[in-house]
Amino acid sequence: MTEEITYYINTDCINCGLCVKACPEHCIDVYKKPAVIDQSKCRHCGACAEVCPPGAIKRLGRVNKKRANTESAIIAVYNL
Repeated sequence: MTEEITYYINTDCINCGLCVKACPEHCIDVYKKPAVIDQSKCRHCGACAEVCPPGAIKRLGRVNKKRANTESAIIAVYNL
């Protein structure tokens, strides 16, 4: 399985929407608090993290695709 750098959004998110504008794949949902990255669409380029004012988008590290989707879901549920 391929390894990818994965990003997630923590509770510091202010839902400003800058990450959505920066994302080439439009895979961030800012209607949730905090916003959530759809890992199945994400290219893991980091463009969203570069523009995030509070620094709420964090790099999870190199993980395989299956683990990235699982951890993203766990992080999203934890941040509810």
